[in-house]
Amino acid sequence: MFQSFHIKNFRCFRDLKLDGLARVNLIAGANNVGKTALLEALFLHLGPTNPALGDNLNLLRGMKREELGSAEDVWGPLFPNYDIDLVIGIDSRDDANLDRFLSVSLGEPKITRFTQPQNEGERLAAFLTTRLPNRQMVVKYHDSSGQEAVSRAYATDVISFEEIGKVTGVPPAVFLGPSTLRADVERFSDLQAVGREEEITSTLKWLEPRLKRLAVLVTQGVPQLHGDMGIGRLIPLSMMGGGMTRLLSIVLAIATTENGVVLIDEIENGLHYSVMKNIWATIGRASRASNTQIFVTTHSWECITAAHEAFSDILRGYDFRLYRLERADEDIQPVKYDQGMLDAAIKVGLEVR
Repeated sequence: MFQSFHIKNFRCFRDLKLDGLARVNLIAGANNVGKTALLEALFLHLGPTNPALGDNLNLLRGMKREELGSAEDVWGPLFPNYDIDLVIGIDSRDDANLDRFLSVSLGEPKITRFTQPQNEGERLAAFLTTRLPNRQMVVKYHDSSGQEAVSRAYATDVISFEEIGKVTGVPPAVFLGPSTLRADVERFSDLQAVGREEEITSTLKWLEPRLKRLAVLVTQGVPQLHGDMGIGRLIPLSMMGGGMTRLLSIVLAIATTENGVVLIDEIENGLHYSVMKNIWATIGRASRASNTQIFVTTHSWECITAAHEAFSDILRGYDFRLYRLERADEDIQPVKYDQGMLDAAIKVGLEVR
């Protein structure tokens, strides 16, 4: 698990460092202060040999490749003020004292020319030569164990990718954005294949006691999750309300990301404040069972107080931290709250959102 995380020149962050990270970490702060960007930096860091991740971050924000123009339009938003001459640096240290270093930069493409392509790699290079890509994104990784890797993405009117080197031991990561229905079906199927579907059903029952079981049914060629509510037929889970689908997405992600990291943006979406304490207790138990580290963003005071109460009153062990991102001049800095500080802030009504 990460103990510290350092970001330089990524989106709105010039230089941001989080230390003292816990198993469950909640990120708060005003609008446009970088809460989602922090999750994206973590996601990028956990895909060191996936050159498509930079492009995929646009998809998480609803921007499609075909709607963008040049390489600067595609990758420019990754850099502060679209300054593509900067180098992004994302570093971390985990609880085994392993240091990981990732850098992302844009540059002119390196083109290798071949007189006669002999294999797939040479044919790709020849294709890129004829397309004259106007930029390449270079992602470099190394860690304190000696592993190194480089990946590149080339931008023409499409984006092509190249990977050099493999990296082992990087924790798996899941980013829960606005819509995860297809991923939820796949994750439930993975658990069902090893007989673990009851873990998910029993968790959802405290939110909907009538739920008897979950099943995957195919409707018009599309697999969908359905629930048995004891009415004689199964109904789509999406018909049970946003709270059920949101909780399902969360517990499925945690259960299928053992020894990894789950990133949840705006956790309160679809959930009533009255259930948040139990939601946090569920997250705490599930993350311990799967040895998963959690990073969550929120705008909600009720969400923050519910998390504090769940880890203080229900769960044994306060493996939770709150970080509030604050803008200071042209930079953004975190304020860390441990159990005592957050307890005092809540009692006096101090603004921590």
